Amino acid sequence: MHDFTFIDKTLYELIIKLKDKINPSEYELLSEFIEVGEEGLCFETICAIISDNEISITEEDYNKIAQIGKVMEIQEKYWLRLKNLGPNTKKKS
Repeated sequence: MHDFTFIDKTLYELIIKLKDKINPSEYELLSEFIEVGEEGLCFETICAIISDNEISITEEDYNKIAQIGKVMEIQEKYWLRLKNLGPNTKKKS
């Protein structure tokens, strides 16, 4: 069984950290996913938003994302693509 208290808390923490880097409608959507019990959809959407917008994340945030993915038994492909989006990684021009 999944620890949804940990998952929800950690997802909310990530969303709050991303708030200034994503548009308000994405922020609202992610928050709503958690409120209605769609943690998996929230997780996959967070990964897609970070990847698609090449948002820089810390190693700590990457590790939190990976930990959530493992706890929820989500395929690694969703978070492995985020590994190269750390603060010391150059973005595409």
